[in-house]
Amino acid sequence: QQTFVDALRRANVSMLVVDEAHCVSMWGHDFRPDYLFLGKCLPLLGKPTVLALTATATPEMREEIAHQLGRPLRPVVASNYRENLYYEVETLADKEQKLRKLIEISKREHGSGVIYARSRDACEEIAAVLRRSGVQAAHYHAGMGADERSATQENFMLDRVRVIVA
Repeated sequence: QQTFVDALRRANVSMLVVDEAHCVSMWGHDFRPDYLFLGKCLPLLGKPTVLALTATATPEMREEIAHQLGRPLRPVVASNYRENLYYEVETLADKEQKLRKLIEISKREHGSGVIYARSRDACEEIAAVLRRSGVQAAHYHAGMGADERSATQENFMLDRVRVIVA
């Protein structure tokens, strides 16, 4: 929004930090469309220093982020290994099998979990299926109001919800 960009310019911003910077090149058109305008805003802000943070950018994506932001970036790459996280991939034939497997895993595992889905509707649908199966689950996506997102995150952090579908 131009009024926000004008306010930032008047504040003489010296650094712009972009979290989830992969959205500058990927998913931005659908997931976070405002990220697509960051490169156009930087010259209006006096070309501040940029810190772009992401845990998922491939080398090609880093190049695309730099291109979209209109400047070269100096990547700092650290290990993304987290001993407290477990990642599992299974190939299943159809949506029904996938939902049954999600229910099975969610009931079998006792810790917290995050299930990633491709769309807002899928987040809500999967969370509802899990709840009907007795799993404390909630959805979380960009289409939710700020208060609802905050409450959902708080419920997850306080173990009131065990599984988040995002």
